Amino acid sequence: MKIVPFVTSYGLLSFLVASSIGSVHAANVEGREISRENMREIRSDQFYPRTEKDFNTVFYKKHFTSKEEESDLLAYLVEMSEIYDVSSLAVFGAIMGEHSMNQRSTLKQVGESGINLLGKKFGKSGENFVNNLNVKFRGAHGDASFGPGQVQPFIATAMQSEIERIRPDATEDEMDKYCWKGSINIICAYMNYAANRYDSEGFNIRDDAPLLVTLFNIGERRMSFALRAAETRALVDSGERKGPWLNYFGYWIQRNIKTLESKMQPATKAMR
Repeated sequence: MKIVPFVTSYGLLSFLVASSIGSVHAANVEGREISRENMREIRSDQFYPRTEKDFNTVFYKKHFTSKEEESDLLAYLVEMSEIYDVSSLAVFGAIMGEHSMNQRSTLKQVGESGINLLGKKFGKSGENFVNNLNVKFRGAHGDASFGPGQVQPFIATAMQSEIERIRPDATEDEMDKYCWKGSINIICAYMNYAANRYDSEGFNIRDDAPLLVTLFNIGERRMSFALRAAETRALVDSGERKGPWLNYFGYWIQRNIKTLESKMQPATKAMR
C-alpha cells in the first residue's frame, strides 16, 4: 500500500487523508506522487513559502562535520534511529528542516541561543517566560521549541518513559532536549511512538521519512496519533482515501530528499 502524507487549512496542523479523486492530476516530487488535493492543502498553509528554503549547509557543516566532540553526531543519529526502529533520514530531516526553514538567519540563530539559555538556566519557569513572550509579541500561543533539535517541552516530557523503556541505559544527557544526543533520542522516540499507532491500523510508515516528519511536526496535542490513524484506516477501507498526506514540513523533506540522503551517506555506510 502506498502511503502519502498532509495539513489542514488555516495553518492548523491536523491529520486528514488524501482523496483518491484527482490522483491522476498528482504532482511528482523526487519519485513520490502527491495528489492535487494534497498539494492544494500544502500550498494553502501559511508556512508553505518556507518550503522554498534550501538545505542549510552552514548549519550542517558546523554541527555534523566538525572535528570537535560533535564529529560523530551523524553516526550516533543513525545508530539511535536503528535502535528506535525509525528512518534515520526522518530524524536527520526533522532537524535540518527546522534549521533550514525556520532558524536559518543569523538573527534567528542568536534568538534561538537566547531562548535556550533561558530554558537551561531557569528550567520550566524560563520556558514559560519564553512562551509568554511568544503570545504577547507574536500571537503564537506559546509552544516554543528548545535545544538543537527544536523540541517542544511537552514532547520531551512525554518521551522520557519511552526512552527509558527502549533504552534503560540512557544517560541523563540522552534524555535532555538541550543536548544534541538528548534531542536525537527524543525525536527518535516520538517518531517510534507515532509509528506504533499507525502499525496498529496496518500502516507501515517507519521507513517513510516525509510522513514521519509530517507526524513529528503535527504532533498529537490537538488529536492523538491513534485517532488519526484510525480515521485514516476507516476512510481508506471505505474507498474514499488512499492514505495520509504530507504537510508543508514533510513536503520540504521530500523536495530535499536527495540532498538529505547524500549528506547522510558517509554515516550510513559506516554503520553497515
